[in-house]
Amino acid sequence: MARPEVGDEVTADLLDDLTYKPMTQLEGQSNTNLTSGNNIAVPFSAGSEVYDDEGWHDTTTNNTRITPTIAGRYRVSGRGVLTANLNCTAVATLIQKNGATVAATGNHKPNGTNNIALMAPFLETWLDMNGTTDYVELILNQTSAAAATQTTNNTASGRSTLIVQLDRRT
Repeated sequence: MARPEVGDEVTADLLDDLTYKPMTQLEGQSNTNLTSGNNIAVPFSAGSEVYDDEGWHDTTTNNTRITPTIAGRYRVSGRGVLTANLNCTAVATLIQKNGATVAATGNHKPNGTNNIALMAPFLETWLDMNGTTDYVELILNQTSAAAATQTTNNTASGRSTLIVQLDRRT
């Protein structure tokens, strides 16, 4: 949609176009193994799409990615959730655009005494996306004693989440 000019007629269609803010919200539905010290993109498979207004996510091809089809500025947020495991000493959540980190939490450290699912804090940023090839991914990096492998959580107690919503068109 072209930007309206001063003097353009205001119609219901124009107002809808100006206020429509499509989004994709994904929640992990399957376990993903995270080897200690490695950045791993979280896959979002069948059943993970809470919202996908414009079909920006594919559950089979590049299922770690959200690729918006509208050029604009986007609000992007995400959070990693790991299964309960006392070996985990830290987890970081990263948001990557086209494979490069654009936002990251510091290492979130579990308290080490409760065997409960580890939820990293939500991370939020704004990104300009070109509407064709730009994509975002949720990346997790965990550190464990003895280089153990941790697993993402996919139960009602918490799921890794990635949300991308159009803020404004460019």
